[in-house]
Amino acid sequence: MYTGLIGRLGSLRKIVTEGESLRLDVETSPFVEPLQEGDLVSLSGFGLAVEKPKQVSGTMLRWRTRVSDPFAVAHISATWSPGSILNIERATLFGDELGGNFVFGEPSLAVTVMAITKAEERLLVRFRADSSLTGKVAKNCGMALDGIAMTAYKMIDERTYDSVLNGQTRRNTSFVRLAVGDRLALEPDVLLSPRIAPKWPGKAVA
Repeated sequence: MYTGLIGRLGSLRKIVTEGESLRLDVETSPFVEPLQEGDLVSLSGFGLAVEKPKQVSGTMLRWRTRVSDPFAVAHISATWSPGSILNIERATLFGDELGGNFVFGEPSLAVTVMAITKAEERLLVRFRADSSLTGKVAKNCGMALDGIAMTAYKMIDERTYDSVLNGQTRRNTSFVRLAVGDRLALEPDVLLSPRIAPKWPGKAVA
């Protein structure tokens, strides 16, 4: 289980196609509690098992992982490349403090950034999904977008919705580079329950 509360950022060093699967080589700063072989980590929304973790310096940790889920393979192949910023979250364990949203690390939908409007430090971002979101995303309900906990601020139609992105989330995640046309992996909150959505300080957007 993951919450969408990003613990750190990493970068993709290498992506290798192995038959119908992918091997990803990842680099990040070390964790307080060292990563172990087989630990589960969300890489920009995809829950994956750590392989061959190695601390190469006091500030750099490297490991690899493998991807076999067809949607994950297709999405990552189309949208990631060496140097891509990755949102990293360790799997939540029994007894851990919970917050954010609740997802399994198994995105199955892709959305496209259609428009970005800025007011003060916040962004109003319009997303459009490849297929219907009915029964998956609703107003004030949570989700993970590229592993980041977000909330639907307003539903436009069955495939389109707006979310408000605050300055802190933007600065501390891959959304620091968010741009119109970006493709993101979406996983609805398993509870599909209303959340307190960030307020939009600007004018209404049609």
